[in-house]
Amino acid sequence: MPSYRFFKLNSDSKITKPAAVVEFTDDREALRYGKTLAVGHTVEIWSGARRVGIVPSKDGVAVPL
Repeated sequence: MPSYRFFKLNSDSKITKPAAVVEFTDDREALRYGKTLAVGHTVEIWSGARRVGIVPSKDGVAVPL
């Protein structure tokens, strides 16, 4: 199962704390989980060297890349 890293970003797009690392079966599940973390922070989701998506904090809509 692939590991995904979830980075919370501040308003300057800087990482606010160490990434949360969670395993999911696919990108869709990871993006759904990212929505739950996007309260007050934009969340950037990575799987290895590949950026999976960004979840903006303002509306929590996942943006797959």
